[in-house]
Amino acid sequence: MDNLVTRLVSHRIVDPEYSEAFFLSYRIFTTPLQFLEALKIRFFNPKRTTVFEDQQEAKISIQIRIVQVMKEWLNNRACATDFEDRALLSAISEFLSVLDQEPHTKSILPDLIAIMENRIKTQFQVKPNVVVTPDSEMISPLEQLKSIQQIDAKDFAQYLSFDEFKYFQQVPPREFLQQCWLKPNKNLLAPNLLSMTKRFCDISEWVVYEVLLGNTPKERAGIVTFFLQVARELLELQNLSGMAAIMGGLTNASVSRLKKTFQKLHPKYVSLYQQYETDVVGMNNWKNFRAISLNADPPFIPLLAITLKDLTYIEEGNPDFLQGGGINFYKLKRVSLVISDIMSSQSVPYPSPDPMLVKKLDQYLSKNKQKANSLGNNGLFKISKKFE
Repeated sequence: MDNLVTRLVSHRIVDPEYSEAFFLSYRIFTTPLQFLEALKIRFFNPKRTTVFEDQQEAKISIQIRIVQVMKEWLNNRACATDFEDRALLSAISEFLSVLDQEPHTKSILPDLIAIMENRIKTQFQVKPNVVVTPDSEMISPLEQLKSIQQIDAKDFAQYLSFDEFKYFQQVPPREFLQQCWLKPNKNLLAPNLLSMTKRFCDISEWVVYEVLLGNTPKERAGIVTFFLQVARELLELQNLSGMAAIMGGLTNASVSRLKKTFQKLHPKYVSLYQQYETDVVGMNNWKNFRAISLNADPPFIPLLAITLKDLTYIEEGNPDFLQGGGINFYKLKRVSLVISDIMSSQSVPYPSPDPMLVKKLDQYLSKNKQKANSLGNNGLFKISKKFE
């Protein structure tokens, strides 16, 4: 790690791309406290990089650069969760008091202190108690939805994207590191990533339930048509995750086996179903989804199955350490590029739909997702078998 930190704090070559890659991935090989200790060691023992440098000038330049690196660290959105550790914040505060004694760092210290104070305020502010009004009190029974088809497909797609983005935005970079979503203690290491994954599965299961609310093949075909329209709108909104969740329900065995239902579908929707089915099952390594991802501007929600597959390929296909014992920074840079794309997508939210529409749909989905969950895949399949 010493060589990586030495390059990071180099006063001769400042490389923004290297810094970004370092801060996105450094937790793979060290901890925030250990990183701070490495900075302190370098600060108190600055060494010139060439014999042609004046030792005192090199010392001042390196120490100033270390203060700049700390500022980058505290400001870096990818590192926000580092500063949830009070021990780390305390250690940084102690180090800042030392920096205050050096004339050449004292002048640039106020900015760093201001960032530090803001970080503490942000991380540990007391959140006000929020009184949640029960759904039944928010909307009168006359306003409650009786069928999801009462909502325009475009409006529903906008609602789904707005709602899903709240989950997506909460996933911090560290949950994408070292396949922590597969570890035995994954609930502790990647709670937000798992929460988004659960939401994906809940939506798919709910779609199955909604289709099976139709009592006749014609009614069920109408519901399938509605969800295909929603899937199309989600693609327009660049919400690949939401689109795949909808199709996950429509391609579920409890739905896909309903031959009489699909016979009632208009041919253009049969074609659309077949096209989308190919997209979401990962044919040709998700070629179509990858093309959309490559050209997408925020707001955009990727299909995390693709992201996690790519990270797994990088993790398992590249060693952590080189033959000489050094850290494989090529691997870290590839990981950081994937995470950087995620962070870019998290930067711009979807516009908020009409508040009353949100309340209606929140209530409707909450009630029906609970019913779908209580039935489970086996219960839904039994209902499907009774119909056809």
